[in-house]
Amino acid sequence: LAAFAWFVAFFLNRRMRRVSYVWLALLSFTSVHRSEVWATEVSLWQDAARKAPSMYRVQTNLGKALQQSGDESGALAAYQRAIAIDPRHGDAYNNIGILHHREGRQREAIEWYQRALERYSRYEEIYQNVADAFSDLGDLGQARVWYEKALMVDDQRGSIWANYGELLFKLGDLDGAGRAARKAIGLLVRQPEPYNNLGNVHSKRGEHEAALEMYRKAVDLSPENGIGDIHANMADTYLDMERAAEARTALQGALQDDPENARFHLALGRALRMLGDDASAELSFQR
Repeated sequence: LAAFAWFVAFFLNRRMRRVSYVWLALLSFTSVHRSEVWATEVSLWQDAARKAPSMYRVQTNLGKALQQSGDESGALAAYQRAIAIDPRHGDAYNNIGILHHREGRQREAIEWYQRALERYSRYEEIYQNVADAFSDLGDLGQARVWYEKALMVDDQRGSIWANYGELLFKLGDLDGAGRAARKAIGLLVRQPEPYNNLGNVHSKRGEHEAALEMYRKAVDLSPENGIGDIHANMADTYLDMERAAEARTALQGALQDDPENARFHLALGRALRMLGDDASAELSFQR
């Protein structure tokens, strides 16, 4: 824009050219000022909130920006202002529920999610949030009910199938867990979790090679700092197959990801004991 303005000014007469220089200076100053406003999501929506404090959408977007930046108290205040402006919408209630959920206050989260559903009854994401909260509380029966409600609203959301499959695995429904994991894989082809979940189903059934194949796919799709649990699952399968050396290698990878994980040290102790290294096994058990 600056280059274009100079180009236009070149063809203006001398008097108008001087005026255009002044305008260019003023517009340049304004551009610099606006660039500061647009520097982050937070600064952009804070500027919008100053200019339009009574707009619902501005307050919810400010809340999301603050939440993503880690300012959860500021996000909560923005969502509450949004509800005060217009209580008919459900997203602010849902977002407040998410804030409570992340703080471990699942009961409060469920109350806010249900308020959101009173306004947005066809949002499968909110049903999933309720189900996740019940699962975190250990109420697996209610979690199952709410995952199934979410799937009745939208059965093409892979994250619901993945979480539903994990729940069915915990409930011992291996057939249902396997079907859910395969459905999730079809919808989330590049995500590691469904492959890991299906690996767990195969491992529980004693289908060890099929389990290892799924775990390897999950590792290939995972970021480097997020594969500890998958390596540990592989190790458990190797231990069931009495392949202790491979289990040890997998657990060394798991401990690189999370060196303070007690489950990983316990499994490593089992592998070392199977290999006859009792002294190292004892150290792992103590750790």
